[in-house]
Amino acid sequence: MKVSENLSITFLVEKPEMSKDGRVPIYVRITYRGQRAEISLGARIFLEPWDKTASRVKGNSPDAVLLNSQITQTKAKLERQFFLLTTQYEYVTAEMIRKSYKGKLIEPGNEGEPGDKKTFMHAVDFEIGRLKEKQQKADPGSHY
Repeated sequence: MKVSENLSITFLVEKPEMSKDGRVPIYVRITYRGQRAEISLGARIFLEPWDKTASRVKGNSPDAVLLNSQITQTKAKLERQFFLLTTQYEYVTAEMIRKSYKGKLIEPGNEGEPGDKKTFMHAVDFEIGRLKEKQQKADPGSHY
């Protein structure tokens, strides 16, 4: 599922890693600007209930509801990490998004002093400015 022009977050199962009882692990693949990084959700399911197209577990069983909730929360957290990283760094990689999701702190380099973290409102202001620039390039006559 595409989140932005360059970011894609896809959930998939890995058949080669099938356990003896027939369960496969669920992974999330982060693709950004052609680079990939993967994270295991730490859950295993049988192949039959997996809906590849929807990247969800079929059914309404408690396990299916729980796993689908975990998928939704993981996607939201990855999007949030991506958004915050893009406000702190000029160049972001799929690996940086993965590390940020895992809680491994990435200290700003030339963009700021260590510990100089941006707030959510900084991220919002930055994104609004970026959207205004994009709009002005698309429609030079507009004055926002």
